[in-house]
Amino acid sequence: MLNIQLKKVVGKKIEKYIDDISFIRRAVFRDWPYLYEGSEEYEIDYLKHYAKNDRSICVLAYVDGVLAGITTAMPLVDEHEQMKAPVVKAGYNIEKIFYLAESCLLSKYRGHGIYRQFFKAREDHAQSFGEDYDSVCFCGVLRPEDHPFKPQEYYP
Repeated sequence: MLNIQLKKVVGKKIEKYIDDISFIRRAVFRDWPYLYEGSEEYEIDYLKHYAKNDRSICVLAYVDGVLAGITTAMPLVDEHEQMKAPVVKAGYNIEKIFYLAESCLLSKYRGHGIYRQFFKAREDHAQSFGEDYDSVCFCGVLRPEDHPFKPQEYYP
């Protein structure tokens, strides 16, 4: 049994953790299925968007005091255009949707229920605004089953 502690930070308080959040994002997104090699500069700029939003949240997961993963969320209406556009195009009211952004967990900590705790923390945060939001959404990267870079041991 892992000793898991979650730390929830909201709005401007996220600024203090941007370097840690950036590190985890880059470590996880480098691997399958993302295959994304981000830069520290881009990540920090991206994450400052969350720190400027009073309703955004970041949950940091620590295992035995070591940062194991992060998850973020914010109102969809405040997200970057590339995240909003498909939802608007599909006809949804983005002002009523809370966007459950990334959940990044280092591989050795997967399979211990941390992702479920991430989802619950973000959903609880969205619900804390009463009737402001009636839905949540998230996105994922889908790659073909036979993609040449897919690791044999991959567990979605």
